[in-house]
Amino acid sequence: MSVYVDPLFDTPSSGKWPYRQACHMWSDTEDDLHSVARAIGLSRAWSQYVTSGLHYDLTPNKRILACRHGAVEVTRAGLVEHMQRRQGTLAITEGAGER
Repeated sequence: MSVYVDPLFDTPSSGKWPYRQACHMWSDTEDDLHSVARAIGLSRAWSQYVTSGLHYDLTPNKRILACRHGAVEVTRAGLVEHMQRRQGTLAITEGAGER
């Protein structure tokens, strides 16, 4: 299973999101993503698809639960790298400049 969560970040409270912090949960496959979401009590209707891909917004407590269910914690750079891989825009730099 390859499900990921990024670090918590501060969010402004609103009628739709009354929490002070959030993070994103995403996966390599939709099945894995929805499986963990279901395991931590999220409705599939709460998933969101944006240009960067399918994900869920998590509260701090749901993030903890996701990690207990196998989600891998990644840095912001890890999130960007994953999105670039998904979109096929990650530059391959391994071995670049070596002669």
